[in-house]
Amino acid sequence: MSEQTTSTAGRATAWVTGVVFAILFAAPLFYALSNLVEYPAQVGGRTPWWLLVLGVVAPIALYVGGLLVARGRTPVLRVVVFGAALGVANALTIAEIAIAPFLL
Repeated sequence: MSEQTTSTAGRATAWVTGVVFAILFAAPLFYALSNLVEYPAQVGGRTPWWLLVLGVVAPIALYVGGLLVARGRTPVLRVVVFGAALGVANALTIAEIAIAPFLL
């Protein structure tokens, strides 16, 4: 196998990994956006805005951080980095849902 074929295959693997994890990161982002829209309507003026904004920013920041850390790594390490970032994003989403009622 030539060096260019290996390079092209590595680039394709990086793109596929990035796209698959972007789709997976869409779930915590969707939950955070729906909380940002619906939660203030339910509680009115006592809304913890900092928590809702953090919930939207965190999945995006974790995905971008995963992209930067995983850049130039092997495919297995890319998946591990993205998997860890996705786990943190989902844990933060669950924590946001759990802690929000106590901040009212």
